[in-house]
Amino acid sequence: MPTTALPKLLALIILLAAIGAAGLLYFAPPPAAAQTTPTDYDANDNGLIDIRTPAQLSAMRHDLNGNGDATHADYIAAFPNRDTNAATRMGCPSGNCRGYELMDNLDLSATGTDYNPWTPIGSTSTATFDGNGRTITGLTVNLAGHAGLFRGLGSGGVIRNLGLVNPNVRTTATAGTGVVGSVAAIIGAGGVVETSYVSGGTSTLASHTAIGGGLVGRNFGFIRYSYSTATVDAANRNGHNIGGLVGRNHHHIIDSYAAGPVLQGTGINVRVGGFVGNISGSSVTITNSYCDTQITGQTNCIGESTGL
Repeated sequence: MPTTALPKLLALIILLAAIGAAGLLYFAPPPAAAQTTPTDYDANDNGLIDIRTPAQLSAMRHDLNGNGDATHADYIAAFPNRDTNAATRMGCPSGNCRGYELMDNLDLSATGTDYNPWTPIGSTSTATFDGNGRTITGLTVNLAGHAGLFRGLGSGGVIRNLGLVNPNVRTTATAGTGVVGSVAAIIGAGGVVETSYVSGGTSTLASHTAIGGGLVGRNFGFIRYSYSTATVDAANRNGHNIGGLVGRNHHHIIDSYAAGPVLQGTGINVRVGGFVGNISGSSVTITNSYCDTQITGQTNCIGESTGL
């Protein structure tokens, strides 16, 4: 081979090698997809799922036991990229979620959203809901039924360390079916509301023979270390039970008070108290609790006792 052909041959070999290398790169399989780490919704590992948005607060209605295993579309949307593995669910230690905790103050006052007016959460919640000392502002409920942030708590259900600011909670229920309380309409036997308060706002009974309180409408469980300064308004309604803190109490209230106007108007057959409208049952205790009679406008803190 002439020596003058060697440089050309060498250049051709280098070119073919380069094309071959490029071809190998082009046809190489794509790298494996990066693994996505599930979002930790229990950042402090206390078994309570973090609530940071109104959507997450609302999603609690699909998981009344607080396990974090709901499959409703709204729950999945509120907690995207959640861990559904039973052993590590939602980031809770050993997957043992038992409720929720509020991590930021929430404002529900914006109109035209899914949260104003508010649909009460469940009637048999057995989860823990810890407000962490934070507040929910502008809760608005207006319906023909039991009205409140929660419709009711079941046995084992707990609401604690929660503040409601300027709620407007109203029942227009037909006779005998309406119960209103800003935190919960009804606390069932074994349910607890503690270290919680309502500041300002109104609980309104817009129907006859309804039951209402500033904090809770009807209590079969435990209320302790809590207060309300909300207005309870049942003006010109007949046959109702209303109180500054609780409308009708069947069980225990400890270290609590009421200091909001209680408006009874000219209705007949009413049981009205600055603190509790009616006490009913044989296992009732009210300890270290009071009302401000000057602010409530009611001479008596306890309206009437029946069934004792």
